[in-house]
Amino acid sequence: MKRKYFILVILILQLCFLAAMIFYQQAKLKDAHRILLETIPVDPMSVFRGNYVALRYKINDLPVKLLKDATVDKIKSGQEIYVLLNKEGEYWQPEAVYIKKPKTGGLYIKGRVNSHYFMSSRLDTIWASYGIESFFLSQELAREVERPNNWREIEKRRQELINNLDEETRRIYKAGISRWWYNNLEKEIDIWVKEGIILKPEEDKIKEKYEKALEKIEALNTNVLSPGSGSSNIVVEVAIDSKGEAHPVKLFLDGKVYQ
Repeated sequence: MKRKYFILVILILQLCFLAAMIFYQQAKLKDAHRILLETIPVDPMSVFRGNYVALRYKINDLPVKLLKDATVDKIKSGQEIYVLLNKEGEYWQPEAVYIKKPKTGGLYIKGRVNSHYFMSSRLDTIWASYGIESFFLSQELAREVERPNNWREIEKRRQELINNLDEETRRIYKAGISRWWYNNLEKEIDIWVKEGIILKPEEDKIKEKYEKALEKIEALNTNVLSPGSGSSNIVVEVAIDSKGEAHPVKLFLDGKVYQ
């Protein structure tokens, strides 16, 4: 009999703990600022963490030029940052990045630096996370959300489009040459012409080659994620509390709401 009472007390305590946690979270988010963020889905299922949709937000990639109170060489992996957000249309975008939360007004989201890198199409970029990159759902709902946004299918489509490019454009694409890289190359080529290293006709030929290739690459990237390409636009409602900490609340996909 005592054993039954003991088990009953344990169950009641567990229920009270869960109820307290739910009440705490609701109270914490009561006055939180709610915003909409656009995402790009990645690797949606994981057997190690159960069923969830793994999301990569557009604000995960932060241009170094947004840094206001530090230089990129001072940014370390794991460091806390504060990102000032600005509403553009329906969604919120990063406007500035600080390593210390400014005392000025505005909506800030607190993140953490994963790394910063200077390669491929992500030149001068800080990669940050905010603790909202996982949205937990039932197995059935997770698969429903994942199906039209399967990252592997998107990459498969990207590869098919790459294979259809001409040889020179494929070479430039695989070399990771970006618009940013090309803009700097243009400046260098102008110097070569002034110093007599190359002639003007050669300059025009080089610039024309890269300009045409980059236009094709940019069109390819747009096509991969365009409507009807097999991907859908996932939007997440995020609640940001007074400390800048973010909490995913709702996920929107194709007119449906997931909580």
